[in-house]
This record gives sequence, C-alpha cells and structure tokens, in this order.
Amino acid sequence: MIEKFLKAIFIVLGILIFVNLLFLDFTWVKNRGGKDVVEQKISPVPTTVTPTPIITPSVQDDSCPSACQQLIADEAAKVSSKSKEVVKETTVVKEAASSKVLYLSLGGSSTTNSTSWVDISGSDFYFDLANYSGVKGVRWEVSLRSFLAYNPVYARLYDVTNKRAVDFSELSTSKDTSEFLRSSDLVIWRGNNLYRIQARSESGNIAFLDSPRLKIILE
Repeated sequence: MIEKFLKAIFIVLGILIFVNLLFLDFTWVKNRGGKDVVEQKISPVPTTVTPTPIITPSVQDDSCPSACQQLIADEAAKVSSKSKEVVKETTVVKEAASSKVLYLSLGGSSTTNSTSWVDISGSDFYFDLANYSGVKGVRWEVSLRSFLAYNPVYARLYDVTNKRAVDFSELSTSKDTSEFLRSSDLVIWRGNNLYRIQARSESGNIAFLDSPRLKIILE
C-alpha cells in the first residue's frame, strides 16, 4: 500500500515537473520573441538629408508692399525707354551709312621745303557745289609726312578765284612716316571757283604729300 502511494506521488511530481518545464520553455520563447521585436524597433534608420529649397522672391509676394511694386514698375519703364533710344540711334547710323560718297583726285605725289605757303604744281581744279545735288559736306584728305621727325609740315586748300585759304582745310603732322589726314567740313563759297593745294615746312625740312583727294558727301 505504501509502495502504491509513493508511486502515485512520483507520478504526480513527474507530471508537475513536466508541466513546469513546458511553462518555462513557453515563457523563454515569448521573452525571446519580444526582445527581437524591440531590437527591430530601435535599430538605426538611415537619415536622408533633404536640401533646403531656394525661395525666389516674387513681385506678387505680399512681403513687397505697394511702394516696392511701384519702384519695380518704374525701373521696368526706364529699361523700356532705354531700349527705344538704342533703336533710335541704330536708325540714325543706318541713315548715315546710306549716304553716297564721291571722291575727286587732286593729283599725285609732291614735295616742298618752303617755310612759307607755296602752290603744289598739278593740283589745280575747279569745283562748284551747284553741280552736285544734296551735298551734306565737302572734305579733303592727303597722306603727309615730314623728312625729319618732330619738324611740323602743313598742307591746305587755297581758293584761287576768291584769293582765300579754304576755312578748316589746314592739315599737319610731325611724323617721319606717312600719316593719312582728313579735314573737317570745308567752307566752300558759291560759284565755279578754282582751287589748288598749298604746303609748307616749319623748319625748312622736306614735306612729302601723296594721294590728295576731295571727298563729297551726298544725302
């Protein structure tokens, strides 16, 4: 009888130990699973840096008061006005480029070492403004040089008919290399007048003249 009682107690203890082990295993597995979940939650997440957008000011922004918008409008008007002026200047240049230019040869090469004005042989010519329609200006051009540098030499046009030097026709240089010179607009008197070239040297050294010509600018 005692043996049966002890056997029953061992069986009950065995069952209790088995159940206890099952409970412990279940608890360990549960805790292990919860730990994994926590580790996943606190695992580091890669950080993405988002560039800060650049905000471009707008004229219509409420931060620009009416006075500010008026200032912008005024500046835009100024730019528009300047654009019109540029177009106007371009038109003037085109009109000037459309002008006709005529050249009249006044002879070839010549020299003089006279210290006073002297006539250049072969340079005589007649000229009458009435023979040209729409004259805007008359000038003359010549290549001039001095035999000695820094010794000025001069050339001009002379109105033989009216016995006068043509106003604004005098040209000069102090260079010992040829310099192509141009006069400003000449004062031409009315009528079919006889003209010629005159030249002189300030110090008596030689003055060289080449390729003189009259320039007639027409509208």
